[in-house]
Amino acid sequence: MIRSLLLLCFVLGASVHAHAGLADNEISAESVTGSNIAKKQRWNGLPLNKSYAELSEQEKLSIHALYQDIKAGDEPPYPLKGMRAIIDPVNKITKKILVTGNLELLLTVNANGEGENVEIISSPDPKFTQLVISILFITQFKPAICNGQPCAMQFPLSLSFERRFN
Repeated sequence: MIRSLLLLCFVLGASVHAHAGLADNEISAESVTGSNIAKKQRWNGLPLNKSYAELSEQEKLSIHALYQDIKAGDEPPYPLKGMRAIIDPVNKITKKILVTGNLELLLTVNANGEGENVEIISSPDPKFTQLVISILFITQFKPAICNGQPCAMQFPLSLSFERRFN
């Protein structure tokens, strides 16, 4: 009997143990053509309830580290109300759809802070993945800043789901 489903929300670079040789706080993804997202990412425990503006400089730098080539003064996209705007609805879905595995998505956020398209890197369940994509599309983002102007950029979302038996 499943007594609990644990959602491990290692957002923006989950710990994925399927890749041998990586530390617990690293993820290795296959090369994605045209993506600026780093192939090896680290999660540094960012607060879920803070907007990008509310993050400390160190926390912002840890987000910047997720990207291969982000210039000084540029900023990546980020949920306007913080990661909680994504994680809370995903938690509700996991109470109805029990999934195990990794979900890795790359959302392209346009210069208006809206999701335009999603690239699915890995999915534990097609129906679940489509529900999470719907959440991403209704989430308002702070757009990326490139050379002082709002611009389009990808936003990585990586979640790991595990069933635990008590």
